[in-house]
Amino acid sequence: MGALEEFAPAYQFNEVHRIRIRSPRSRIYRSIKEVTAGEITLFRALTWIRRFGRAGPESILEARDAGWGVSCRRSRGLPMTIQVEQRPTWEIVLEGARRLVANGTNVFTRAQLIAHVQKRAPSRERPSIDPIIQGMTDNATGGPPSACGLVFRRVDRGHYILLDNFPPGVEGLPSVPPGLLSPLAPVRPPIRSPKRLRVERRLTTLIEDFDRYVAEYDAHPPFQRRGQYELHRATIDRRRTHPNVLSAIADDELVSLLHETLQRWGIGNRASRLVPLQEFTAAVRGHAEKLAVLDHLSLETLGADTAEVGEQVWRCIEEIPIVKNIARVVPGTKSLHHLLPDLVAPMDRAWTGGFFLWGPSDPQNRRSFLSAWRDLACVAAACRPSRLVGPGWRTSSTKVLDNAVVAYTMR
Repeated sequence: MGALEEFAPAYQFNEVHRIRIRSPRSRIYRSIKEVTAGEITLFRALTWIRRFGRAGPESILEARDAGWGVSCRRSRGLPMTIQVEQRPTWEIVLEGARRLVANGTNVFTRAQLIAHVQKRAPSRERPSIDPIIQGMTDNATGGPPSACGLVFRRVDRGHYILLDNFPPGVEGLPSVPPGLLSPLAPVRPPIRSPKRLRVERRLTTLIEDFDRYVAEYDAHPPFQRRGQYELHRATIDRRRTHPNVLSAIADDELVSLLHETLQRWGIGNRASRLVPLQEFTAAVRGHAEKLAVLDHLSLETLGADTAEVGEQVWRCIEEIPIVKNIARVVPGTKSLHHLLPDLVAPMDRAWTGGFFLWGPSDPQNRRSFLSAWRDLACVAAACRPSRLVGPGWRTSSTKVLDNAVVAYTMR
């Protein structure tokens, strides 16, 4: 386009068309990537004109069958970078492990696997890769089941081996050709602050020893004030009697319990000013539609929707006026935790803030909330805290997750 822009630097006409689609952005993007040539009107006619009718190798410009994806899902005749981007993360992780072993690195690190994935698919971030590695490791808890099964064993913190009994080929994943078994090219990691590196090390430790931290919290729970546990348990138990969040917020007794629980949890003390019960009830019920969109979601299984759901949760925190102060992350997450107990973990300055190294302004900062949200979703996906829900403070999957974070911070 460089020569064209030199010739005609200013457009004479500009026409824009928009279609509003009521669906999450991730699903829309996925549909765009998965559409096939046979599903697009006049696609072959237009690409035939584009190549002036000349025959060429099968590619996006010469789709020879209706199954050819416009997203370049097939590998024949395509650049490697386009081919790899379409593969599931577990395939790229396994490819990286095989290359490392083939080049003499029998014990490799999680960081090396992540670097390989991000070299092949730069858009994939660490929070989406960590749970995949966890699910591929035979002696790690949590993580979604992998299509290739359990192929790694953790031999030390952050260090893994490829299991000896794993066959060289897996159904759906061709063996790496000998010509590709060259040392991994150095990958320039994204620039991260020392603070962020510390947080990432903490996340790795938390994931690897998650069950131990949950047990440590059970042994020494720090919340001992009268009514803190009893009111929290009563609120969660009553919430579980309702089929959905709309039914829950219509329950006067539950809303009253929640209001009292927040006070026992420190909301309304010091600089925080919780609104009176009547005003609190009106604020929650006035945003019923926003809460209903988030109903029945679980932090463990958000996957590609993690960022979008995080933005929706943030809008609830920001827009539901339950306190009269600027910092709303703490009261907002504590309130939403009791209404959406499988989705929102409670956050506070001392424990969540201590773990994520928050500064004074972070509890009112959208960016800090969303960063913590993504990291907690990563831990939830890797460790599956719902399997540990039970008596005591293990009232929900997100409270189990919070318990582990608190226990780590208590060390």
